[in-house]
Amino acid sequence: MAQESADRLVRLTTAAVITWNVALAVKCLYPTVMSPVVPGRAAIAIAATALYLPLYIALVNGTIRGIGPRRSGWLLAGVAVVIMAAMPFAGANWPLAVTVLVGLALVVIPPPWSLGVVAALTAVAVLATVAWTRVPAGAARADFAVRGIAVFAALNTLWWGISLAVLVWLARILRQVQAARRELALRAAVAERSRIDAELTGTIGSALDRIVADSQAAARAAPDDPEAAAQALRAVTGRSRAALLQARRMLSGYRNVSLEAELQAAAALLSAGGIRAEVVLPDSGLPARMPQEVRASLRPVVARALADPALRECALTVQAGAEGGLAVRLIDRTARG
Repeated sequence: MAQESADRLVRLTTAAVITWNVALAVKCLYPTVMSPVVPGRAAIAIAATALYLPLYIALVNGTIRGIGPRRSGWLLAGVAVVIMAAMPFAGANWPLAVTVLVGLALVVIPPPWSLGVVAALTAVAVLATVAWTRVPAGAARADFAVRGIAVFAALNTLWWGISLAVLVWLARILRQVQAARRELALRAAVAERSRIDAELTGTIGSALDRIVADSQAAARAAPDDPEAAAQALRAVTGRSRAALLQARRMLSGYRNVSLEAELQAAAALLSAGGIRAEVVLPDSGLPARMPQEVRASLRPVVARALADPALRECALTVQAGAEGGLAVRLIDRTARG
């Protein structure tokens, strides 16, 4: 259930980031369409956006999912060619589309090369904005107006480009963390299976080998020495019973988890949920096996802790319950002002 929730969160985050990037592309197009200075510029901007948007979506989605650098480089080049080719024709507001390239450069190109590319793209956006802006030659403080436009264009390009890159980075990190969790779970399962296999081979396996050897010896001795064969069969029976008893004990141990291990697992779950958790063991020690009443008290305690938005730090311990048995208790250590 927890794994399904985590997978759902990753999918929703990826979809949200892609939707935000599409909205950013539309935002860059909106001023050109709604306030065209020259007729026909809006049509060019719409056509250019329709050309680069599929490449843009594919690149953002692929970057989050970890596609190869060669493919991402080709996609970035395609987006850049379309946006730059439309720059002289799409109108005064088209330099806003450079913010898309700034964000993509930050997430696709490794540093420090990405910083140089971002600086160059910002300069292009500033120069294009200033070139498209027509300030009357005799206007008062014309130079001041041009400088203000240039500063605004630079800050606007960097702000939206960095916001795009941060969201893509976060979505990619979330997906990488989820993949790492799966890998850790797989490794833990493989290690546990290897341990069980080694334990079974060293105990039950060797006992079965001895049983087979004794059975073969009894079969060989049966025609000539029935008494020796009977003695060998009795030895086989004794070893079989001992091996069966040992197998039952091992299986019982696999089914029963130690109380300390269960508490440590609960503390790890709370830590994954953003709650600093510590296991405090009583001085008298813990039972070797997990009593059923403790297992029953542990689950609601952890559930209530995860549902408490104010809980930031706690300790898990085992104390005597109301009816004389053991029960898990949660000690709230959150500093509340």
